[in-house]
Amino acid sequence: MKIRLDFVTNSSSIAYIVRNRTKQKKTMLDFAKEVIHMLDSYNEDHDFPVTREEYLKEAEDSGWSVGPNGKSELVLHWEDNLLGIVLTEYLGSGGSQSFSWSEQPM
Repeated sequence: MKIRLDFVTNSSSIAYIVRNRTKQKKTMLDFAKEVIHMLDSYNEDHDFPVTREEYLKEAEDSGWSVGPNGKSELVLHWEDNLLGIVLTEYLGSGGSQSFSWSEQPM
């Protein structure tokens, strides 16, 4: 039997601090495109695939952005939108060409 000793939450949201490493404003669409391999991983692991068109459309409609060389909080909800469903499973802490991110406690 496994016993979890650290904090457990039933929250359906996960927060990240996302840093833009470029000199241009970046949007959720930019971020989603840079981590699109996570969508591919999600689709390989699940019986109900999410299309690239759905994923990118939701990113485009999100309204989230981060300024040049700035950082911004990104809260993803894994119960009610495609970005949250896909990214909360694979994002963790990490980086890409234009971004770095770390999971934050909620």
